[in-house]
Amino acid sequence: MEQSSFQDEQTVRHQFDSLCKLALKSEVINYEKHMAYRQKYEVMLSELSEKELSRLFIMDEHEMETHRFQVLGYDIEVKDALIAEALQTLTEKKRNVVLLSYFMDMSDADIAREMNLVYECFEQIVKNRKKVRVEPIIDGYSRFLFLDKKDMPEVALHWEKHFQWALGKYNRTHEEQMPKITPHMLRHTFCTRCAEAGLDIKVLQMIMGHSDISITMNIYNHVDAARVQNEMKKLENVM
Repeated sequence: MEQSSFQDEQTVRHQFDSLCKLALKSEVINYEKHMAYRQKYEVMLSELSEKELSRLFIMDEHEMETHRFQVLGYDIEVKDALIAEALQTLTEKKRNVVLLSYFMDMSDADIAREMNLVYECFEQIVKNRKKVRVEPIIDGYSRFLFLDKKDMPEVALHWEKHFQWALGKYNRTHEEQMPKITPHMLRHTFCTRCAEAGLDIKVLQMIMGHSDISITMNIYNHVDAARVQNEMKKLENVM
């Protein structure tokens, strides 16, 4: 009787031991699955980028912490106190250009149009025009805006030198270098823009001073070819 009781007790112990081992084995499997999940989907805060960290918190913004500037009807908000302080030191015109460019993402052409900078520029040129005793007259034209040391109208060579000086000064003071720019490039760009705007070809020839209309036509043909390419690209999107 005692032998049978001992065997029963041993059987219960073995069953309990087996059950414990099975439970522990299951716990290990669950733990490993859990750790694999965390390794795949979780990351330490120290490993997050600044952009990812910025999504995890929200900073309260108070009116007293921002600076507002009124520019041509736009209400521009500057949150950085140091930037706002630096902007305050600029003249109104320079400050407006910076605000419209960097905070409103306006192009140089749009800024010049909005602020009427082209007209003001020519106004200053006329106002600061060199005063001469005798006005030079060439082919019936006088009152030239830009005169050299001898009080004669500046020619292409003068402007080549002006551009070289300005380009050299910029490249000496800026890491990002500008390519060579010549007055002829600006002249060609102006002619191209006029052609793109549909200006009459004879009027454009007179403005540009082309002796042969074929020179003006070459620019028109170039513009028309570019227009054809742009229109064909629109068809590609449709088809």
